[in-house]
Amino acid sequence: MKALLVTIAGVILAFVASVLRAPWLAAAASLVAICGAYAQFRAGQPFELMFSDASWRESDGGFSLSVPRAMHKKVRPTATVFEGVATTFHWVGVSIQVSDSGNVELGAATRFTGKVVIV
Repeated sequence: MKALLVTIAGVILAFVASVLRAPWLAAAASLVAICGAYAQFRAGQPFELMFSDASWRESDGGFSLSVPRAMHKKVRPTATVFEGVATTFHWVGVSIQVSDSGNVELGAATRFTGKVVIV
């Protein structure tokens, strides 16, 4: 949402610059709008984390893997987990919980190598 507001502010500033006929302000407004649009693009990209079987930690008779919000940077994350290596992956059902702070916690009965995709 912040990225969208930055983009809108850049567009409004560009309009004001055209009314005032201030080319320096128009250039600054264009830069602000481009930065906002790039931030929107980055926010829409999925976060992928590759992990190995050594990445899991023992927890309550099973294993858990945590992906903090500071790492994936998604506001309301949803996760999908895949097992495999290199380019060969298949979906695997694991326990997925998202905390109020946005941390994604995965739970599994056994350790495995794979990746988690968070959008």
